[in-house]
Amino acid sequence: MRLAIEFFLVKFQTHELQRMSYLQAVYETGARVTHDVKNLLQSLQSLCYTASQPGNPEAVTQLLARQLPQIAERLKLTLDKLQRPRADDRNDISALEWWARLQDRHTGNSIKWNDMATGEAELPGTLFDSIAENLLQNALTKRQTETGIEISAKLTVDRSSVVLAVRDTGQALAPSLADALFRAPVRSQHGLGIGLYHAAKQAEVAGYRLTLADNRAGSVVFTLAPLS
Repeated sequence: MRLAIEFFLVKFQTHELQRMSYLQAVYETGARVTHDVKNLLQSLQSLCYTASQPGNPEAVTQLLARQLPQIAERLKLTLDKLQRPRADDRNDISALEWWARLQDRHTGNSIKWNDMATGEAELPGTLFDSIAENLLQNALTKRQTETGIEISAKLTVDRSSVVLAVRDTGQALAPSLADALFRAPVRSQHGLGIGLYHAAKQAEVAGYRLTLADNRAGSVVFTLAPLS
């Protein structure tokens, strides 16, 4: 009887672990997709705002013609994660082409763009899209409460690696928040509080590291770089 009970408990615990692992996978995939869709919605809102401003109608038409197919492609890749959450979704693209697309998407957001290109290189487009939008949208949201801050993005490209940096000149993050950013979901007044947590995990799987490279008043810098 004792052996039968112990056997039952082992089987029960194994079943529970499998169930919890499955639920965790579903949660993480759903949370990541939800956050990606949120970023896409913000991109659409920025595009709609830009299109509604006075200006050259032909230029607006050209902007929409460039941006809408990109947004549709990103939405398709995002939804594909629900069907193939473990599939390779690197979507490699020329670093300079990706950089131009990113700037195009943020036309009118008053972001300073810097690049240091010393060679041709490719980058995983899905990863860089997700993390760049996350970092830029966080900075733009921060600007709403801290008026006057400057936002800049820098892409460093050489023969073997690509490094992305996003900087704002606002207040530094609280030490407790900075320590928890990439290790667990955090409290957020403007979002789900999971963006950087999932971004860091996504980067690690792809062979990159997302870090808070600087955290001082007037210089808050996040970087995405290959694992050394």
